[in-house]
Amino acid sequence: MNNKQSELFKLLNNANFIICASMALIAPFYPPFAFEQGLSKTLVGIIIALHPLGGIFGSIKIGELLNDQNRQVMLTGSMIVQAICLFLFILIYLIKSYWFITIISLISRIINGIAYSVFITSFYSYIPFLFPDEHEQKIALAEAASALGYMLGPMIGSILYAIGGFTFPFITFIIFSILCGYYIHNCQFEVTKKECEIEMIEINLHSQHSEPQLEQPLKYLEVLKQYDVYINALMCVMVTTSITINFPLMAQYMQDHYQIEESTVGFYMGLQPMCYTIATILITKIQNPNKPFFMIGFQLLNGLSLFFYGPDPAFTGIERNLLVCCISLALTGVAQSFPLIYSLPQLNESLIELYPNSVKQCNNFASAIFSASISLGEFSGPFIGGFLSNFCDLDRIASITGLLALTLCISYIPFLQKHMKK
Repeated sequence: MNNKQSELFKLLNNANFIICASMALIAPFYPPFAFEQGLSKTLVGIIIALHPLGGIFGSIKIGELLNDQNRQVMLTGSMIVQAICLFLFILIYLIKSYWFITIISLISRIINGIAYSVFITSFYSYIPFLFPDEHEQKIALAEAASALGYMLGPMIGSILYAIGGFTFPFITFIIFSILCGYYIHNCQFEVTKKECEIEMIEINLHSQHSEPQLEQPLKYLEVLKQYDVYINALMCVMVTTSITINFPLMAQYMQDHYQIEESTVGFYMGLQPMCYTIATILITKIQNPNKPFFMIGFQLLNGLSLFFYGPDPAFTGIERNLLVCCISLALTGVAQSFPLIYSLPQLNESLIELYPNSVKQCNNFASAIFSASISLGEFSGPFIGGFLSNFCDLDRIASITGLLALTLCISYIPFLQKHMKK
């Protein structure tokens, strides 16, 4: 690893933090503003959910378009587009019209989601070429930056809002986004592609070839039909669904059952992302992990821990207890980190095994599928949680999610057996 590669990774990871924090920036102050302007809770929920929906669409297309020639343009452009989307939120504050706020908010969130997916896909698919020997550790660092962005975004938004009002958080992150885009545009993307391709093939396949073969074009439908691909993508979807399923419900649940005040409920809710972030940092220290074993083992722990979110008296026989609930939040935070972080390198390895003559496309497709899986989970979690809340409480919803996670673990066993035979 040379200094240029290390500096480039730091720059892109800082931009990664900025783009993730900006997604969560609006959580503390946008909903109250929108309610004051007459928007309904359902409509505000749709506006928030459009970000991951845009991410799904963006991820699907970017995997086919991304290449070495346009990667830098994609990374730079996504930061500039984000700055424009943040500027649109300043306009809705200046032009306080119901329909203007609704339409511009919807447009801004979905385009920002696309920009986010373009950046994440372009960044993550580049990591194996920058660091072929330690790309799993670097992906864990990138995930730690993402988690910190999502965790600190609302806090940063609250502080900036208190300092300068509604527009100040957006102005601040517009400046950060433009600066990141400027430095990425002027950074020299140096990678000896042929050497990296050969090294990636040797690492993942122990190939006997001295040169990479000509790449064959890949198609999403063909790729997603492969069991090795969709089962690892589903592991990622399941984790992000279990992370986000409590987003619209946890604060109210804690207030109703444990009489936690609004001013302090955020500390309890922060247990999960805090433990997730700590675990991602620890993962960077694990050398040559047996990824499928880690993924199924910690997905199993995630599924079991979800039964104790309340805990759910019907499934556990334990009455609701705040300490047990907090322990469950901490355990799920740790458990969710391993399958989520290892799913991208595992997707990459599985694709290269299936398509050894399309190494570069495999990296792009793996990153795109990973990004789309995260976005799908971020969309489905709040949607499923909100729908089921009409019939049951959060502890039962978490138990149902736990059952789905355990069922997925059973479905993952054939892949684990195949891995053991190698």
